[in-house]
Amino acid sequence: MTESANWPEGLHPVRGFMSMCHLLVDDQGAVLLDAGLPIDAGRIRRQMEKLGLIPKDLRAIVLTHGHLDHAGSLAWLKAWTGAPIYAHPAEQAHIDGTFRYRGASRWCGRLERVGRALFGYTPAKIDVANATSLRRRFEELCARMDPWTAPCI
Repeated sequence: MTESANWPEGLHPVRGFMSMCHLLVDDQGAVLLDAGLPIDAGRIRRQMEKLGLIPKDLRAIVLTHGHLDHAGSLAWLKAWTGAPIYAHPAEQAHIDGTFRYRGASRWCGRLERVGRALFGYTPAKIDVANATSLRRRFEELCARMDPWTAPCI
């Protein structure tokens, strides 16, 4: 996928198997928004290499929420880059696979359990349970984008 002309400079999409991550790159390094599925780790690595980034250039991983298609590669990325993981503390139960879904949403929990087993998922720990400043920067970038091409946050 090529970068959209409507997207701000420095925002690079990473299309995963069934997910979408974004790299925010500036002269100080990069921030990754979401980590895709466990099988998306290679795509993230290749996009970073394509952009001339090395593992230590990733300053942070910001998680929008802890579902498997957003948190799947967290453990691998943390080990590969050493970047801290920023997320709301309530997402740790999702990342760990211990969140108790209720009602119809129990199907989401069942699908997540199957996905974790199928993809060989390894959970990771949130390092910073307050991603407000990084999320604000991402929201500022998205506010300047065409609403039809803006990533979902």
